Amino acid sequence: MAESEKREKILKQELLFTQQSLSAAEKVIEKLQEEMKKIEAERSRLAKYKHSKAERLKELEDKIKKFEVYDNIDTEKLISVLSKKDVEVTQLKGIANNFTSRLEVSERRKEI
Repeated sequence: MAESEKREKILKQELLFTQQSLSAAEKVIEKLQEEMKKIEAERSRLAKYKHSKAERLKELEDKIKKFEVYDNIDTEKLISVLSKKDVEVTQLKGIANNFTSRLEVSERRKEI
């Protein structure tokens, strides 16, 4: 009987050790699950951040492309052409004013 009691005592110790190990393993699992939730939330946050920064990068790259078009324009030539057009507009305004004055004079003569 001493043998069976000894065996029972050993089995109870093994059961207690197994229960403690199981409890410890369950605690570890809970902590790991909490950590996984935190990691998933962080991953989601970083994915949103990456997406918003990718959109901003695309906007900036598009702006750069627009400015690159302006780099290819000969600004000196453009200024020269605009200056000539400005002179031409001024001359045409003078002609128009002269014509208007002549019309007014012509109409006054008809009235007399």
